[in-house]
Amino acid sequence: MATRIALWCALLVVTFVLNFQGEIARAQQDETSGAGTQTPSAEATGDVAPPAGVEMMKVKGRAVSGIEADVPESVTQFDAATIDALGAASIQDLAKVTPNVEIRSAGATTATFFIRGVGLSDFSSNAAGAVGIFQDDVQLNAPAIQNLPLFDIETVDVKRGPQGDGLFRNSSAGAIRIYSNKPTGEYEARLKQTFGSFVTDDARDAFMRDTEGMINLPLVEDVMAARIAFRIQATDPFIENGCAGAIELADRIANDSTNRRDPGVSMCGETPEVGHVSDVPPGLDKWVGDRGVWAARGSIRLSPPDAGVEFLFSVHGSRLNQDSTLGEFIGTNVVDRDPREEVREPIAFFGDEAQRSFYRPPEQLEEYAEIIESINPFSFELIDGDRAAEVLPGMTSGPDGESAAFKRDVKDTAFTILGKNLAEDRVLDREPYRGDYNKPGRTTRDTYGGFLRSEFTLGGEVDTKLTFGTEHYRRFRDSDNDFSPARVFEAVIEDSARQFTFDAEFSGDAFDGAVRWTVGNAMLYERLENLAFTDAGFSQVPVRRRFLQDTSGFVTSAEMAWDFLEDFTLEIGGRWNYETKEFRIQERRSLAVADPPDDRQRQKTWQEPTGGISLTYHINDETTLFSKYTRGFKVGHFNGNNGDEIFDPGPARPETIDAFEWGFSSSILDRRVLMRGGFFFYKYQDYQVFIFRDDPNTTPALVIRNAEEVQQFGAEFDITVEPLRDWVPDEYDNLKFIARFGWLDSEFLEFTNV
Repeated sequence: MATRIALWCALLVVTFVLNFQGEIARAQQDETSGAGTQTPSAEATGDVAPPAGVEMMKVKGRAVSGIEADVPESVTQFDAATIDALGAASIQDLAKVTPNVEIRSAGATTATFFIRGVGLSDFSSNAAGAVGIFQDDVQLNAPAIQNLPLFDIETVDVKRGPQGDGLFRNSSAGAIRIYSNKPTGEYEARLKQTFGSFVTDDARDAFMRDTEGMINLPLVEDVMAARIAFRIQATDPFIENGCAGAIELADRIANDSTNRRDPGVSMCGETPEVGHVSDVPPGLDKWVGDRGVWAARGSIRLSPPDAGVEFLFSVHGSRLNQDSTLGEFIGTNVVDRDPREEVREPIAFFGDEAQRSFYRPPEQLEEYAEIIESINPFSFELIDGDRAAEVLPGMTSGPDGESAAFKRDVKDTAFTILGKNLAEDRVLDREPYRGDYNKPGRTTRDTYGGFLRSEFTLGGEVDTKLTFGTEHYRRFRDSDNDFSPARVFEAVIEDSARQFTFDAEFSGDAFDGAVRWTVGNAMLYERLENLAFTDAGFSQVPVRRRFLQDTSGFVTSAEMAWDFLEDFTLEIGGRWNYETKEFRIQERRSLAVADPPDDRQRQKTWQEPTGGISLTYHINDETTLFSKYTRGFKVGHFNGNNGDEIFDPGPARPETIDAFEWGFSSSILDRRVLMRGGFFFYKYQDYQVFIFRDDPNTTPALVIRNAEEVQQFGAEFDITVEPLRDWVPDEYDNLKFIARFGWLDSEFLEFTNV
């Protein structure tokens, strides 16, 4: 790895130095020979000069960030003003206003991305998602760093559909590109402070603050400029923990199977094992759920005069420190009646009785009591033993002569009704801001990274961009995943990764601009380490799992756009994808000292060509139509949640996609109304699906399987209206009305899951 990194650095430095010296020498030569050299006139070159005092810009095809003109793809763009107006703190907030884009979160530092229903639900640290995430053209490979805070942003581009060419890796669903503001060379500063309070009927009024700022400084006039930006967010704890205030361990009473609800036995609804006292820790905080994160970025822009080269150096870092994500325990199941009965019929029940912790949230017990009352108002003793007195005081006895069978039938019926209620499309938790947590847990994540970029014109004709980037993170998660006072499923996970990337991109045109071309290559190396300790509680043996994954990826791409007729543009592109993963996992499933860890290792390489072709018809200056075909690809995946998977059945196969799309873009009323829409059809092979492995012969685990064939189709439509533009003073003409629509239909045509 060190050799590879050294070679990349040497290549980058040599290229910078040679180009810098060459451009300076060329500038000096032009200066010394300027007196005898005549610049060709507009008439000689065939170009028509604009009138004096009028600036002219021509844009056709792919343009710089923030401008997408006549591009044959579906793109939703958010400029700085729109991001600020939406109050978006992360790209997850932008997904809420972007149809067919969904970002799911399983914690403060973990998110999965879906575009047009395509993505991967795997929250593992080595999950390879189907949406490429880019920060200033540097791809963020690890899922832990993909959902970072947004601050001092120029634009965010959401590209829907597979990216078959260009410097994209594993972007079979699409890509999200984030561009931060660069130093401008002018004195500028901004500070934005937001305060608020989280107020509800059943939550603490938590105080929230959000501070965002930036400063722009010229260091050397017209040569060097710097920009520093930051964002700090914090929220006080607002969730009530019912396990707070537990008595000291010495004062607790052991469970003898008959007193499990007595004071001193249960601290907050849990049931200790027979012969043991409750292990809920004393001294827990009453309020949990605090949130806090800061992030900062610094950039330096160097543009030597007359050198024809620009350097951009940027570093960034962030720190997240907060309570782990908390939720509500809701258990439902179906079991048989008492085996002593002659007829064993299935009944539904709620709670955690199958795991023997017998915990049921008080709000669910209250709903259960209401159902009992609606069936037979005299059978309240059927409510979970002595807990009945807590729910409905003074009403714990039934009518004289009531049979045991009748009581059982009422209880079974109430369980069934509540189970159906919980399965309906309704608010599951009546008290969403309280819970009973024996371990609220803590989550921290530290990130840092940066990039060095050079942009210049090679030989006066080829635009060149070279970028070397690096990203690092370290994360710690101590979480109570059962969200209850019982020890049913708790985990401590620590993971870290470091990645190094190098991108080289060259572009130019020919035949008086009728043909535009781009070629480039990108390399990535990442080392990911993960250590997890999972405790399932009771008689289950804790599992210690450690895995290490080395990823080496390379892509080379070529694209061409040809204006072969006055109103038609043909675009063709291709890319070669190559990636190698070396995966090693150790698992210890026994507490015996003599039991060595299970060590397994495997390496796998995937390679595949992808590409696309599109035809764009420019009806006029305001309206275009396009038709496009793209072949997408995403590499295979090692399941890090279980060592059994590494050889049998082995890593998940790579997925491929054939995508067809037809769309249009148009504007009317002097571009005061902008419209874009289209229809798409996808055909997937070996689509990667994250499912629960339910094999009675093996340990349960969440794994990735391949669906042999998946079909999707849908449509999208966007419209933006700026009714006041150019009709009122500039400070008032930024009013916008934006409407977006998405429709999606997905179907598994073939999915074999043993």
